[in-house]
Amino acid sequence: MALITNDGDTTHIIRSKDLKLVTIDDHLFYHDNKIGYIEIVYQSPIALGVLRRLSTVDWVTASESDRYYTKEEYYYFLDKENKPHLASATSIQKVFNEQRKKIKAYLDENKVDFENQSHLIKLLKFCNEMVGENQN
Repeated sequence: MALITNDGDTTHIIRSKDLKLVTIDDHLFYHDNKIGYIEIVYQSPIALGVLRRLSTVDWVTASESDRYYTKEEYYYFLDKENKPHLASATSIQKVFNEQRKKIKAYLDENKVDFENQSHLIKLLKFCNEMVGENQN
């Protein structure tokens, strides 16, 4: 993770297997050794995180070369053990295995876009509330 300090300098957080959570201002990041730093954007028993990356694409022709930058976002569900699951219909049903049928019905009815943060938060609210009702 690279950061820009108040002085405008760039600094890096060293990857460490012991490092799990990082707070920067009001942003909380979960560190996964394989994936990297996932920002927690919705905290709940099963949380929602986003991994943001800046990628480069080099465009080379015979006469010139250009470099383009693209911002990529990957959403993850973080289970109760903080294991990240790439956001998909399959992974949400795996995380909430006991409610699989109800979740499938919800997904069929609501046409969830797994690249849309507000859709995913709404889905997680539904799932977490369903679990809470079953525990009462």
